[in-house]
Amino acid sequence: MKPNPAPVSAEIAAQAAFRLAEADIAPLLMSYVQLSGDASALDEIGPHINGPWNFMESVPPALKTSLRERLAQVLAVLAAGERSLPPPPTDAL
Repeated sequence: MKPNPAPVSAEIAAQAAFRLAEADIAPLLMSYVQLSGDASALDEIGPHINGPWNFMESVPPALKTSLRERLAQVLAVLAAGERSLPPPPTDAL
C-alpha cells in the first residue's frame, strides 16, 4: 500500500518517522502489517528476524528504513482521517 498523502500528512509522516527511528523492528513490522494490511512485508523482512529479542535480527539498514517510512506513511494517513483503523485481529491469531 502506497497512499498519496495531503501535505499535512507528509508533515505527520516526517514526525512519525523521526519517532520510529529507534524502535525495534519486529514490533514495527507487526504494527505495519496490522495497520496497512500489507502482509507481503512479512515475507520481505521476516526472514531477517530470528527471535523475539532485539538482538535476534539481522534486517539490513535500508530495509529497516523502508519499513519505518512505510509505517510512518500509514500513520500519517490514519492521523489525517484519510483512512479508518483496520478491525482488530481475529481470535485465530
